[in-house]
Amino acid sequence: MRCNQRFEAMLGLPPGIAAGRTLHELFAAQPQVLDAAERGLKTLAEGEVLETEFEFTPPGQAPLWYGLSVRRTDAPPARWN
Repeated sequence: MRCNQRFEAMLGLPPGIAAGRTLHELFAAQPQVLDAAERGLKTLAEGEVLETEFEFTPPGQAPLWYGLSVRRTDAPPARWN
């Protein structure tokens, strides 16, 4: 997975830690986010643009709602596990 530093900050992660990790590793404690990620991978695999909203609780913070828009690049699909 390739991501930018703003995405990592949104998740409450230190810069650079998300690269190479699976979606399951990133969102294991957030079942509603895992569900959105699973649907998102299917959407992206079909060549569509993913647009979704979900509630996420960054470590040590109150729950927040996020809007996410993702499109595939020429990179291989993200790994689920």
